[in-house]
Amino acid sequence: MIEMNLTAARITNPDVKVIGVSVNTSSVSEDEALVYCKSVTEQLGLPCVDPIRHGVGALVEALE
Repeated sequence: MIEMNLTAARITNPDVKVIGVSVNTSSVSEDEALVYCKSVTEQLGLPCVDPIRHGVGALVEALE
């Protein structure tokens, strides 16, 4: 999935980089959302957040 998004993004920016993952966890509980994001972070080695529930701080930090 990440590679497909990168392929599309490279059409307008050949130097695009993945710095994190943003997900919509509105259909699950807060605890399930945190567990899911932690799992994605561990699997991909990238910060994962639901920007509505958790804010975007982890993604901003990844930019620095």
